[in-house]
Amino acid sequence: MTARALSPEAVAPPSFAGRFDEGGEGPGGIGLFDLPSHAPAREALDLALAAPGHHAFVLGEDASGRMDATMAHLARHAEGRPPAGDWLYLHDFRHPRRPRPLSLPAGRGRLFRDRLRQLLPVLAHALRGDLASDARAEQVRAAHDETEAVLESARNRLRRQAEGHGLDVWRGPQGLSLVVNGSDGKPLSQDELLALPPTRRKALDAALAGLAPAMAAMRATARRARRDLARRIRDAERRLADETVSDTLSELRDEFGAHGELARWLRELQADVLDNLHLFAHAPPAGPLEALECRYGANLLVDNGDARHAAVVLEADPTAASLFGAVAAHPHGGSCHGAIAAGALHRANGGILVLRADDLERRPALWPLLKGALRDRAIRIAGAEPPAGRPLPIPLEAKLVLVGAPAHHRLMLAADPGLRAQVKVKAEIAPHMPADDGAVALFARLVHRRARDLGLTCRADAVDLLIGQACRWAGHRDRLSARFEWAADLLAEAGILAGGGPVGAGEVERAIAQRRRREGGGE
Repeated sequence: MTARALSPEAVAPPSFAGRFDEGGEGPGGIGLFDLPSHAPAREALDLALAAPGHHAFVLGEDASGRMDATMAHLARHAEGRPPAGDWLYLHDFRHPRRPRPLSLPAGRGRLFRDRLRQLLPVLAHALRGDLASDARAEQVRAAHDETEAVLESARNRLRRQAEGHGLDVWRGPQGLSLVVNGSDGKPLSQDELLALPPTRRKALDAALAGLAPAMAAMRATARRARRDLARRIRDAERRLADETVSDTLSELRDEFGAHGELARWLRELQADVLDNLHLFAHAPPAGPLEALECRYGANLLVDNGDARHAAVVLEADPTAASLFGAVAAHPHGGSCHGAIAAGALHRANGGILVLRADDLERRPALWPLLKGALRDRAIRIAGAEPPAGRPLPIPLEAKLVLVGAPAHHRLMLAADPGLRAQVKVKAEIAPHMPADDGAVALFARLVHRRARDLGLTCRADAVDLLIGQACRWAGHRDRLSARFEWAADLLAEAGILAGGGPVGAGEVERAIAQRRRREGGGE
């Protein structure tokens, strides 16, 4: 190929003077996704956000602003949508090792948790009063007296049977037994029994054998009487406590009764309190009530009470626990639902979860778990194994947006060809764009906006040179590189050289030269 000489103008950065607004950013808000290189990715992302069951992978080269552009666009998308509801975990009284999730409108979860927390000490104080009342003592005393009368009547019948054989019924520490009384009316000792004539001992053995069924029946009567006494005491305590519990919970029922599932749980709570009055009888009269809160409190897993719109959650350090939540150790052990902590999926539920693809690439075990959650549309708490219990899953209604370089997409697709079954939309940022008037004008406005964010004033010749550098990075005088962050970095470095004054082409040229020296070559 024959060499030919090029003019300085041919090798210098191209000039775009007069092709952009030199006065500044111009009217209306713009973002990186407005650039022609980025716009197709924005359109694809909007499709994923609108289509049910569609999730997106935003691809872009480094320095293309793929994450900033994505987050800004998602934030604008979320602003027009209401916040998701709150999520609570409650104790399941029928299945204690399966805490139950429950959703309430945003803000109602916090209100319910606080109301319940305030109510428990009031309820404990009132029930302690019921269980220590004179009315309870009188009913228990009456039940004891009636039970003792029944047992005494049964003992007397057995005693009359025994007396006919020279025996007596003895009530000792080990319960009832048949004994042989001596002349002094006291039971004979073992030695005294052995000293009796053989015929007498044989008659006593026969009498004991004959009375064995009656003795067994007496013991059975005593057991039934004790069970009946315990039941009568429980019933008496329940009658006394029922009105107290109902009155104390009435405010909660009135305030939250419109939420059907919560109304059912409050009915179950009332029944469980009446079945477990001993928990309140032994509750401390003052101070914390951790044991009661562990059983009857509400764990506010997700609180959207202060949210103004749907959530956009960027999880910077994804792990199984940080994504799916975890069950922490609890001082009371067991399946205390208060030990359940939320993950990013819980916080993003009803909104959007954003993850960097390279984070998933470094932690390959996470993607199958995440794919399963998207497929099943359910969030299962990580590490919820016995004896900690297995909280019931929470329904998942969130969009997933992965952000990364094209290489990350290729690697994930190679590792899992089924990636597209869940992440159906590929939103790709082009590496460059035509240097037409529209793209040049947008690029210039973005430079001015970044200068404003940095507290700088940028002259038109500086903007022109930065756009020319974007052509060099693209490797073509008629194209602009989509790596806007490189231009933004040069602008920041030129701003330092300007010392607080306006940034002109001279400061940009010096920043380019310094960068070339630092990096040991050209750009």
